[in-house]
Amino acid sequence: MSLYKIVNLTAAGLFGVTAFVVNYYVNQGYCVDRCGFELMRSFVNPVGISTPIITGVLVFLLLFPADLFRRWLWYLGGPFLILTVIAISNISIYDSGILAFRRGPMAELLMQTLAVLTVIYVVAYYVWQGYWRKNDPSEKIITLNPK
Repeated sequence: MSLYKIVNLTAAGLFGVTAFVVNYYVNQGYCVDRCGFELMRSFVNPVGISTPIITGVLVFLLLFPADLFRRWLWYLGGPFLILTVIAISNISIYDSGILAFRRGPMAELLMQTLAVLTVIYVVAYYVWQGYWRKNDPSEKIITLNPK
């Protein structure tokens, strides 16, 4: 098993456990009296919404080779998750109004965007690999003086 498969499996497990714990904590009513408005809007809602989606993306990537996950992690997933954390942390929890962004819906929107981009990435990866193998330029011999 390669290193990136282990990283993928570990990340999927950690996000899955986090999703389970946060949703269990909220659904059992532990957050009714103990969680304040700030904790619910700043941490519990975004984490509770985004972790099941990112867990699904990571489990989806477990079905493919480790090289695909490695490239996804360095070029798509990692930067996108960093930008997501920055975007969500810059939203005030006290915003209200019809057009105000909230952290929970913004986390859901960005994670759904990441899921769609991941599916597009996997399809494009396999289309490109199939095209490249079929039209490999190293197998074609180009001569200047054809006979």
